[in-house]
Amino acid sequence: MNRLPIEHLPLPDFPPPETLARAFSGESRLRLIWEDEEVRRAALAALRTAVNIGISLADVVPALGEFPGWVADAGKVMTAVGRTFGVDLRLDLTPAVSKKVALGSELLEIPTLTVFPAHGIETSLQLKADWPTLQGGFPEGQGNLAERGHRLRRQPS
Repeated sequence: MNRLPIEHLPLPDFPPPETLARAFSGESRLRLIWEDEEVRRAALAALRTAVNIGISLADVVPALGEFPGWVADAGKVMTAVGRTFGVDLRLDLTPAVSKKVALGSELLEIPTLTVFPAHGIETSLQLKADWPTLQGGFPEGQGNLAERGHRLRRQPS
């Protein structure tokens, strides 16, 4: 049987290992994803959603859970006050929810003696507003990574 030595087998054209390692390192991948504005908005919406869900879960605990909800509402008010003075504070965890709804939902806790998780109303309204951003941003980020991988495979070494 005539066998060719392994040295004579054609090898695919791959970039050098250092290039691949740099391209697919965590920092490089995150930087690539973060460059896209739509992905950045989706990541911030996901973070905001996670924080709001945490506040809503804490709000289930009577009396003790009120503090995170009040802090979130204070952030909303401080952002509005800062905006009137030309300062962009970005402390509002529920920018799609009006101050009237946010502070009005807290009034529902009075007759229930703080048992009603009022921040859940704000969280669900904000999630409804963020849902299209979340759905559009994450597939975009995956597409950016796939495109980057195709470009690297086509690159001559």
